[in-house]
Amino acid sequence: QLRAVQAQGQDVAVSNPCFEVWLLLHLGPAGPAFEKSADVGGRLRERAGAYNKSAPDLAFVDGATLRQAMDRARGGDLNPQAPYPPNPGTRVYRVLDCLHALGALSLG
Repeated sequence: QLRAVQAQGQDVAVSNPCFEVWLLLHLGPAGPAFEKSADVGGRLRERAGAYNKSAPDLAFVDGATLRQAMDRARGGDLNPQAPYPPNPGTRVYRVLDCLHALGALSLG
């Protein structure tokens, strides 16, 4: 399905193994690969002090950490043409790059 979406000129901001990798990148490099998605939450809790997927406290996300997360995600995306980013990896940075290019997001 991902290739069908891309064939239509659209893209998807895939995270591997899960979206929480994007949040983790706000706090530093993601680290080694994860065996399962639940492990990402554990690493996120270690770094952030707490994390609840149902009601996340994202106080650690701000302009500075957003730019750092984007740089880390971009730097870790070793093959941007591949259908999925490596584990751990995310392509959320692509959405933010597009928003920035459209003037809808300031990364000042």
